Amino acid sequence: MRITSPVAALGLALLAAAPAAQAASVYPTNQCVSSKQKAAGTYCKSVLGAQAKWNTTQDAAKRDASIAKAGDKLDKAWLKAEEKSLKAGVDCVDTTLTSDAAASLVDSAAGAILADVNDGLNLGVKSDASCGAKIVKAAGVDCSKILVAQSAFIKALAKDPTGEKRDGKIAKASQAFTKTFLKEVEKGCPTTATAISVGSAVDGVTDAIVTNTIVSPNVDDSQFTTISPTGPIQYQGKTLSPTCMDGSPYSYFVKRGTVNKVLYYYQGGGACWESTTCGLPVCDTNVTPGDNPNGATSGFFNLSNP
Repeated sequence: MRITSPVAALGLALLAAAPAAQAASVYPTNQCVSSKQKAAGTYCKSVLGAQAKWNTTQDAAKRDASIAKAGDKLDKAWLKAEEKSLKAGVDCVDTTLTSDAAASLVDSAAGAILADVNDGLNLGVKSDASCGAKIVKAAGVDCSKILVAQSAFIKALAKDPTGEKRDGKIAKASQAFTKTFLKEVEKGCPTTATAISVGSAVDGVTDAIVTNTIVSPNVDDSQFTTISPTGPIQYQGKTLSPTCMDGSPYSYFVKRGTVNKVLYYYQGGGACWESTTCGLPVCDTNVTPGDNPNGATSGFFNLSNP
C-alpha cells in the first residue's frame, strides 16, 4: 500500500492567535477523514458483495438495488462526518473528494475486478459462478479491511507514527484474500485472474480513496492559491480573528504537493514583538500581490528541481 499526499503551505509574518495543540483529542479534520475512509471501506465491501451475489443469481435489479442502498449509506456517513467536524469549528468538506466521487472510484474498480475474476468462467456452470463469487466477495472484505486500517491510522497518528501497525493490518488482510483466492483455484476454479491482479486492483482503489481524502483534491497542484480566511472563527472552543498588522485581511498561499508531508514556509523580512519594534518598519504589515510565491523560482520554489 503506497500513500501519497498533501500540501506545501506558505504563511506570512502576521498577527493571529492559534489554539494550543490538544494532544489528548483527535483533530476534527482527522476525525472527519477517518470516518469517511471507514465509510468508503463499508461501501467497497457492499458493492463487491452485491457483485458476488449477481455472479450466482444473475439478478441485476437486486444487485443494483443493493448498490444504491449502500450508496445512500455512504452519502449519509459523509454528511455526518462533515456536520460533526463543522460543530467542532472545522469545515472538512473541501478537504476530501465528494461521496459521489468516492462511490465512482469504487464502482469502477468493482466492475474491473468482476470482469477480471469472471474471465475464463462459465456463469452457467454453478461451480464456476460460485468460485467467482467467493473471490469477488473476498476482494470486498480485503478492500474494507484496508480502509479500516487506514481510518484508524489517520485518526490517531501518534499511536502509530511510522504506520507499522497499519501496514501489519493491511498485510494480514491481503494475505487472507490470497488464501481464499488460492483455495478456490486449487479446487478447480478456472478463472484467468491471479491473486496479484485482483489484489492490485483492490490496492489501486484503496490508494485512490486514501489519497483523495487527505490531499485536499480541490487545491491546485500547479500553482499557489491565495486563501483569505475570514473571522471571527470558532475552533475547538477558541475565537480566532486572523488579521494583518494594519487591519487588512490575513492571507496565506497553498499548493497541493505529492508526498505525505506538510511544509510551512514563513516569509523572511523581520518581525516585531512589542510597541517599539512594531512601530518601526521592520516587517511586513500586510499581504501584497508581490508576496505570492508563484513569482519565486529558487530553492524549494523551483518546481522543476526534483
